[in-house]
Amino acid sequence: MFNIEGGSVYFSLLCGAVFNLWNMFRYIEQAKGKYESFALITSIYSLSKIIFFSLFWWYDLITINNLIGSIYFYPFIILMLFNLVRVIGDNDYKKYKIKIREILYFLKIMVKYARWVSLSNVAFLLISRSPQFFLANYSSDKDVAMYGVALTFISVFSLFNNSLRTIILPEVTLMNIKNISDYTRFSKLISSKKKLYFIICTVFILGISIFQAIFLENIYVDSIFIFLIMAIGQVIIIYIGILNTAIHSIGLPNIDAINNVLRLLFVLTFLIMLPKSVYVVSFIYVFITLLGEVQLNRLLIRELKRR
Repeated sequence: MFNIEGGSVYFSLLCGAVFNLWNMFRYIEQAKGKYESFALITSIYSLSKIIFFSLFWWYDLITINNLIGSIYFYPFIILMLFNLVRVIGDNDYKKYKIKIREILYFLKIMVKYARWVSLSNVAFLLISRSPQFFLANYSSDKDVAMYGVALTFISVFSLFNNSLRTIILPEVTLMNIKNISDYTRFSKLISSKKKLYFIICTVFILGISIFQAIFLENIYVDSIFIFLIMAIGQVIIIYIGILNTAIHSIGLPNIDAINNVLRLLFVLTFLIMLPKSVYVVSFIYVFITLLGEVQLNRLLIRELKRR
């Protein structure tokens, strides 16, 4: 069905950068309290995805690049054109006058900040994927399949985490967390929603586990236990990670990046030293990731207490 094209990796990297810009647009709209505008651009973005994918499918043009582009790249172009039309249609268009010096300064700050965020994201991605590479080289095909299936279903929690951060990050920005008293107020706000959060996550875990038991082939049913190990860990990791979003409010993404790099190094070290069983590597992944999130929270609180 898919045609593997040259340059797909480079196009994927470009789409990843574009997708981050899309997230930035959403955060800006939310931070300004423009929820109607947020809903509008989200609707346009989602509708564009459907249209592009439908066109490629209808004309039998489903390729790796077109599939990735229809999800990440082409809808963003439509969104940019829409915003351009809005600017041109604004009667007070002079307020959009471009100041080159301000743009260059903004880009300088953005690049300086983005390098740490990029390093953090790459390291965090490798933390979950490196056990799979070790299993592929040192364990059985069944172990690789079980870990892969569990990781696939864990992606539901990644989507849930992204949705939560989309809502919470603008709130963090507006709260302007600068010291420990601000952080305490923020943590109390998050704690007030803790019961609802864990209820929703429990429903997710039970629902996905039942789905796996019913629809997966027998060879994959054993992956349910691996999924449970990862899912329970992810629920706690995401909760602490939400509290750690305050790291960006004080402008220290380097702490997050260094923490993720150290987590990756610890994961690789334990993978080399310990038996290459799917149960062992799953526990290593969850334990080190959770430990790193707790340590990041301690570093954040220590930094806020100094201010």
